[in-house]
Amino acid sequence: MANKHIFLSYARADGIELAKTLHRDLTQRHYDVFWDQPSIKGGDAWITVIESNILKSSHLILILTPQSLISEWCIKEWQLAERNHIKVIPVLYRGNAPTGFVGNLNYIDFRRKDDFTHSFQQLLEALEASDGDKSQADWCDMSIMEIAVSEEKLGCISPNASLNEAFFRIAEEAKYKYRHLIVTETGENHTPLIGIISLRSILKETDRRNKTVHDVMDYYDREPSYYPTFASIRATDTLGTALRAFTRPLFKDLGVRHFYYMSAIPIVDADHNAISIVSFKDIIREMRPGGRIPIPNGSVAQYMQHSSSIYIGDQIDSIPDAKTAMIEIGQRDAPVVNNLRDSHLLGFVPDNVMIDNYHTHCKIGDIIVPFYHLKLQGLYTPLSTVVDFLRTKEAKMYYSFPVVLDPDNKESPQSLLGIISYRDIFRALLQDCG
Repeated sequence: MANKHIFLSYARADGIELAKTLHRDLTQRHYDVFWDQPSIKGGDAWITVIESNILKSSHLILILTPQSLISEWCIKEWQLAERNHIKVIPVLYRGNAPTGFVGNLNYIDFRRKDDFTHSFQQLLEALEASDGDKSQADWCDMSIMEIAVSEEKLGCISPNASLNEAFFRIAEEAKYKYRHLIVTETGENHTPLIGIISLRSILKETDRRNKTVHDVMDYYDREPSYYPTFASIRATDTLGTALRAFTRPLFKDLGVRHFYYMSAIPIVDADHNAISIVSFKDIIREMRPGGRIPIPNGSVAQYMQHSSSIYIGDQIDSIPDAKTAMIEIGQRDAPVVNNLRDSHLLGFVPDNVMIDNYHTHCKIGDIIVPFYHLKLQGLYTPLSTVVDFLRTKEAKMYYSFPVVLDPDNKESPQSLLGIISYRDIFRALLQDCG
C-alpha cells in the first residue's frame, strides 16, 4: 500500500475526539496523517503549513460536526482541496446528514460508537478505492480562460442602472447572444465585481423603469460559506473547478432552503476584479467528438434524473407555483403530464417560456411545447447516447430535456421517465476528473 498523505479537517470544539482516533488508527496502518495538534510546531507560520499540507495530500477527510459546518477555516480547507482536485471524504461524527457544499458527496457515518469498526473499514475502502493522485486528464486541468468569454464580448453594467437599461443591453445591443450581465462598481470590466444579473431576473420584474440592477441582482460573496449564495471562479482555476461550480447548489433563501444553480459564472482575478464569464453553453460547445472536452461514454439512462425525483407539471398548475416547486430542487424546465397517475407526457415548458409568462394568468397547460413538436424526437430516450444528445443544437440552448421510452411513436401515449440536464452531463465528466 502506498504511503498516502491524509489531511484531517475538523473543528476542535466538537470533533477533536474522532480526529485523535482517526490519526492514531490511520497512522498505525502506515498512512501519513496531518492534523494541526502535533503537526504544527511553535514558530511555524501555521496558515502556510496547513495550506502546503493540503496541497500535497492525496485525500482530505472531513469530520462533519455542527461546529465544522460553520467554521471559516474548515470551509477554506475543504474548498482549497476541491479547487486542487484532492479527493474529499466526509465522515459524519455529530449532527444530521449534511446538505450544502458536501450534500452531494457520499459520507461515512461515524455517529454510532458501537459501529466504529464497520465505519472505519468503510473509510479504509474509500481511501483505497481511488488512488487520489492529481494526474488528471489534460482536459480537466485546462485553464478556464481558454473557453471563457473574450474580454471584448463581456457585458458589464453598473448597479445603479435601471432594469430597462439592462434589458436593452441584452435584447437590443447583444441580440440575446448572452443572457447575463456582470455587475461591477463602475459598469466596466477589470473593476471590482459586485454581482450578476440575468435576463430571467429582469423579466420577472414588472416595474423595470423604476427598479435598478442593484435591486434584483445576485450579490457576489467574497468569503466562503457552507451555504453559498453565489458562484465565482478565479482566472487561475481549471475546467474541473468550473464544473464543480456549475454543479454546486446555491441557496436563494436559507429560511426555506430554496436553492438554484448558476448557468453562467463570473471570473475574477486575485483582487476580485471581474475579467470574464463562462456559461454552461461555452463548455457544451467544446464537448464534441475530437473536441477539447470529452463526451462521457454511456447512455442517457446512466445520467438522467428519474421522474420520482423531479417536479412534474400538471396542466392546471400556475407558473409561480411551478417555479416555487422547482426552486426547491434546483430544476428550471417543467415536463407536463396528463395526470400524475399515468404520467403521459403532454409536452415541456422551458424556463424562458415560464419567465416570459410569469406575470400573466396563464396555467402551465397554456404554454407547453406539445410533445409532438419537440425537436429532439428519437434522441432523448434512455438508450440514446450522450453523443447523440449533445449533437443537437437544442442541447446548447436549454437546461434540460424530457426522457421517454419511444418518442417516435406518436400513436401511443409516452410515459415520462425523467429528465436529463447539462448538470447531469457535467457530473458525469467530474467522475473522470477526479
